[in-house]
Amino acid sequence: MTITIATIVDGIRLERCAPTVSIGRHQVMAREARLSHCQETGVATVRRPTAGGALYLDQGYEAAQVFITT
Repeated sequence: MTITIATIVDGIRLERCAPTVSIGRHQVMAREARLSHCQETGVATVRRPTAGGALYLDQGYEAAQVFITT
């Protein structure tokens, strides 16, 4: 499953993850993750609205993000 977040709005996002590969805004997903392996093993792939490197988020990972547009 691939989820793309297209816009950034002011707010706070709280999340608890299932196994997920999170790809930064400007990265090429196929270069950063083995997509066929993710699909076979049920690991979700998402594109963040923010930049930065690829991350693997394991089951139960909890995160908070604050977005403020200028």
